[in-house]
Amino acid sequence: MITRRNFLAASATMLASSRLFAASPATTQANKMITRKIPRDGTELPVIGLGTWNALNPEPVNEQTLAPLVEVLKLFFESGARLIDTAPSYGTAETVVGMLTTQLGINKDVFIATKVLEHDQAAGEASLKRSLDRLKRDKIELMQVHSLVDWQRQLKTLRKWKEQGTFRYIGITDSENKMQDELARVIKQEKPDFVQVNYSLGEPGAAKNVLPVAQDTGIAVLINRPFVAGQIFKQLQNKPLAESMKPYAKTWAQVCLKWVVAHPAVTVALPATGKPEHMKDNIQAGFGELPDEKMRKRWLEAFTN
Repeated sequence: MITRRNFLAASATMLASSRLFAASPATTQANKMITRKIPRDGTELPVIGLGTWNALNPEPVNEQTLAPLVEVLKLFFESGARLIDTAPSYGTAETVVGMLTTQLGINKDVFIATKVLEHDQAAGEASLKRSLDRLKRDKIELMQVHSLVDWQRQLKTLRKWKEQGTFRYIGITDSENKMQDELARVIKQEKPDFVQVNYSLGEPGAAKNVLPVAQDTGIAVLINRPFVAGQIFKQLQNKPLAESMKPYAKTWAQVCLKWVVAHPAVTVALPATGKPEHMKDNIQAGFGELPDEKMRKRWLEAFTN
């Protein structure tokens, strides 16, 4: 069982010898990460975010398991990236995000997105309160109905809490190809601020339904599973980059992420990682030129063949 006492003890020991963040990352306009605007209000978000599923939920929680996660968060923040997506169902992830971002002095500077996954109003509201506590916040940037579960009732609660100022934005998520038509129907009807969906070179289906509806309706789009939960790299094992990719990217991870964020409907991609070397790689996809639609088609063909 994770407790606040043993978590603080582990993180304090580790962070005592770690350099703390400055209030703002040392970036210049020339090397600033690409941003996209949230349609609702024009707020800009860097296009590479951080997913936490199966990545920032260590068991057990101790100095050894937290050390690489601190480095991941440092690299993430110093690159200019800001959006961290988590959920109560991701094990210790909400607690890890809240504790480490607070210890590192960046909790107020990151854009936190989390979720509710409950089947009635009382349980939903209890979950929202737990998320606030775990994330060490009295307000959260984005609260999402997770996987369309009880979305009518939960979305009503989220709207009420948004009106009260607890959430800046609300959204709906899903990560299953079979639910995308339903997701598109719901967001068209309900018009939330955000939608989160799976979309990648390996799972491009959202371009047929969810992404066009979001774009037409003015809904920000977060992309989960940009690497198909890591499965994409098994398919790409020992496969060299196509020549058309090399001017844009140095690795397949960068190709996958640039292909995703180049879609005009996409706001932020959420690759999940707890490994600093992978974070360094992912970050680079947020810089430099993005492929146009013609080039994106060539990349999809190269990936498929």
